[in-house]
Amino acid sequence: MSTIHKIVCLVVVCPVFILSGMFSESTWARNEPDLTVPVISALPKHKEVEGTWLGTVNVFSLELVVIFRICRDNQGTLTGTIDSPAQGAIGVPADKVTFRGGKLHVVAKAIPSVFEGKMKEDGLVIEGQWQQSGYSFPLVAKRVSEAELLEVLEDRSYTKVFSSEDLKQDL
Repeated sequence: MSTIHKIVCLVVVCPVFILSGMFSESTWARNEPDLTVPVISALPKHKEVEGTWLGTVNVFSLELVVIFRICRDNQGTLTGTIDSPAQGAIGVPADKVTFRGGKLHVVAKAIPSVFEGKMKEDGLVIEGQWQQSGYSFPLVAKRVSEAELLEVLEDRSYTKVFSSEDLKQDL
């Protein structure tokens, strides 16, 4: 190998492998690739479902706000909570949260309800159906920041049903 090839390898190729995790300290000395590197999601951040989602559902001429807070636990399993401030339901744990092929499925047995929706291509909206007490209603949830959520809750005077800890919750 020529000197130029060695320099290119040391300056360009090796740092790329090291930064990408292809070689760890234990395998570097043996020049073996580290095959235990975790797989990084190929989805852009906005296409992942983790975050805060705010939607409204019209139930017999009554507009109810529904908030989904979705995150991953230490094992990487999706988990979350549901808030329905008008019903006094705050931090209701989701018993099941799945997201496959752009489809979100959330089950909360405590308020017997199910949400099934599909994420729009932009990753900012999920359109679906809220099912509760034998009824099904359309629900469109939009990805929001905690600041945007607080603004909506204040506009609707829902902040009084949340404690200060509830409003600071950031899964």
